[in-house]
Amino acid sequence: MLTAYFDESGQESREFAVIAGFIGDKDAWGQLVSPWRKALGQRRSLHMHDLRFKNQSVRMLLERLAPIPTGSGLTPVHGGIRVCDYEDLLPNSSIFKKLHSGYMSALFAVVVGILKWLPEGERVELFFEQQDTYSWLTEIVLQLVAKSSLPVCWSSNGKPKLARWGYVIKGSTPLTEPADFFAFSLLHQERDPLSLKSKWCRPLLDKVGLVHTLGRILTKEEARGEVQEILNLFNSKPELGAAFERANRIIAEAETNAKKNK
Repeated sequence: MLTAYFDESGQESREFAVIAGFIGDKDAWGQLVSPWRKALGQRRSLHMHDLRFKNQSVRMLLERLAPIPTGSGLTPVHGGIRVCDYEDLLPNSSIFKKLHSGYMSALFAVVVGILKWLPEGERVELFFEQQDTYSWLTEIVLQLVAKSSLPVCWSSNGKPKLARWGYVIKGSTPLTEPADFFAFSLLHQERDPLSLKSKWCRPLLDKVGLVHTLGRILTKEEARGEVQEILNLFNSKPELGAAFERANRIIAEAETNAKKNK
């Protein structure tokens, strides 16, 4: 059984959104914890958005942490996309916009990358840092993947490759902290590779670049092509479109009621 921990950055942006993390077996995760805590020094945990990118101590902290995940035997995983590359193709539908949000599109890239890579006979469990916006949709999508008849979703022993998934509360475990570091680094590398944050995070990306990485960042052409394929599917199957329209009305009503109750 392999285990992966993920975090996300830029999920509400029209620009680049990314989900990133690391995957490995029990021994690899066990090898991470002690050196990671030692490298943190006086800090109890790492939260990238809380760091002040003015102090040299932050730069040195990130340099100490950078080699630890891959040095522990963990494999990096990431998925990324720019919503603005394809949003003009989407119909005016809440369910479509959520399905093709940056978060969900990045999730698809991550999960597909893992399932294609998994060694023969291995299964995987996925853990995401808890967030409220897309957790319900993530649950639906991963249930569909686990039950899918596609060969890529099944191991040779007849069991689904996706064994389990769940969510962890922010700050509850150090195992999501490398994912936070990785997602943050990718986001700022895409936004501005010459920024101070990008430069100080580059040691991690340099280490990641030395090993095989699962998943990918979709190009504009790839993103538009995938969205158009799904739209074509819905246009060819009216009953599928009708089901999603019902779901769209339910979501719209729920969001309206939630705003009224605030």
